Amino acid sequence: MPALRSRGRFHWATILIAVCCSLTAPSTAPAGFDDSAEPVEIRQSDVDLIARHVRLDDGQRELVQALLTGYSLQYRAAAEAHRSRRDSLFNQAAEEPDHRRQIQVEWRTMREQWRTTRQRLNNEFFDSIQALLTRDQLDRWPLVERDQRRRLLLQATPRFFAENVDLFDVVEQLDLPAENRELIDAALNRWADELDALLQARREAQDQWEQIHKRRSSAQLAADDELVRSARDRLDHPCQSIRNLNVGVAELISTQLPPPAGSDFRAAFNLAAYPTIYRPSAAAGYIDKALQLPDLTSEQRSAIETMGREYASEVLLINDQLAVLLRRQEDADPQMAALKRNAFEQPGGVTFDSDGNAVVGNLNGVASLSITRLPTSGSSGLPTIIVPGLDRAEPDSPQGKLEAAKRDLIQQAIDSVFATLSASQQAALPKPTAEQMLSPEEHMRRVMEKAFAGAAITHHDDGSVTFKITIEDQ
Repeated sequence: MPALRSRGRFHWATILIAVCCSLTAPSTAPAGFDDSAEPVEIRQSDVDLIARHVRLDDGQRELVQALLTGYSLQYRAAAEAHRSRRDSLFNQAAEEPDHRRQIQVEWRTMREQWRTTRQRLNNEFFDSIQALLTRDQLDRWPLVERDQRRRLLLQATPRFFAENVDLFDVVEQLDLPAENRELIDAALNRWADELDALLQARREAQDQWEQIHKRRSSAQLAADDELVRSARDRLDHPCQSIRNLNVGVAELISTQLPPPAGSDFRAAFNLAAYPTIYRPSAAAGYIDKALQLPDLTSEQRSAIETMGREYASEVLLINDQLAVLLRRQEDADPQMAALKRNAFEQPGGVTFDSDGNAVVGNLNGVASLSITRLPTSGSSGLPTIIVPGLDRAEPDSPQGKLEAAKRDLIQQAIDSVFATLSASQQAALPKPTAEQMLSPEEHMRRVMEKAFAGAAITHHDDGSVTFKITIEDQ
């Protein structure tokens, strides 16, 4: 158990007195500070977990709720200041491409400062809670520390899909009855213990990787020398181990829960782990809208519900195979997997891999930007656009065949439901267009291909190329 900090206790005790005076219902989440509001690192669900672990009494619960309110106020104020500085830096990156490397250094420094601020606020909050506990309760505090480490360390940038899924969060989404929760408590606790060691190993490897980034230029990193490869391999290993642990334990839990809770858990995990594969398709949305038509006959409703069940079962089989292929791609090329997974961390949302391909993530409404590609051995023309998720596949490859089968299945489900409707119902619910049926990633790929095709291109003496692009139709 970490030593209590008297300064932190005094700081939060002052807030505690002020907030307690204004609370009228301290046993519930304060208005405006629940999990649906602006995210904070310590949430109501964390406080509920603390209460279960150390068995808070009613008086302690009220005081801890007051501490949560004070913490949330301070955290959000600090987060708003960080967002303002980040947005200013991102705008600068778009407007001043020649200063890209300097801006990337500033961005890493800013992220580190924000991490330090978050850690300070978190430490003060937990120190103040410990000051309220009895000796017996403090003996149970290591479980709180384990769970909080998981909460904080899972917020680090992942390298793979399924790596940063918190199984406790997935379970909380389901609101399981107590008897079902008891069936999986042992598996969840074993998972939490194993994950704790892997997360700390990942954090150590991430720190080493960041130190190399600070000491070496982008060109040196791109050269992929032995030091860089060794550090990357040390980082890949715990990341892959965490992903594999999450996938394996999720599968175990789905078998331990009775129907339909087991399949509900599996669906929630899959969506959290692989959103680019398992997110609801155009067919699922069309079926839901059809079932909401007010003038459906009982025969139509029964037929559409049957189609929906059959579609869900068939698309799940395809999605499961695509998820396996994605894991194989990650294992075969961890560096590309990390680039695709984390492009959104880069100012402007676009970065280049070592072959000169443009790796695109969340552009956060960016309308235009300039980005420089370093000299590469790859193509000197327009970049190939790479988006998160599976690689583009040849039609005759296993992935290509699965993706074609999924597209056909989606279209067949829509056609079948449409055929079940009357003429007036069809007019009220037309089939989605081809554009509407694109996944967000495929839509972004097309948008970016169009943007790069119309880019203003500047070739530099060192062989690097700057693209000034305008992004439309996001």
